[in-house]
Amino acid sequence: MTAPAGDKRAQVSTALAALLVFGACAALAGEKQPREYLDEDTAATVTVVGEPLVFAYAIPALAANQR
Repeated sequence: MTAPAGDKRAQVSTALAALLVFGACAALAGEKQPREYLDEDTAATVTVVGEPLVFAYAIPALAANQR
């Protein structure tokens, strides 16, 4: 038996919405990739990011292991 036309339309709409969401996520993630270059004097790899990762907050109440 075949599925009703409304059910197929809902499945196609859901699949299309999922593709759009994943495509947008991939596009936004692509902009935030870290840039790396090799320092020729020290042979160190330098990584540059646009927005740093935060491992601790200035306000202790927001910390993961507050006491």
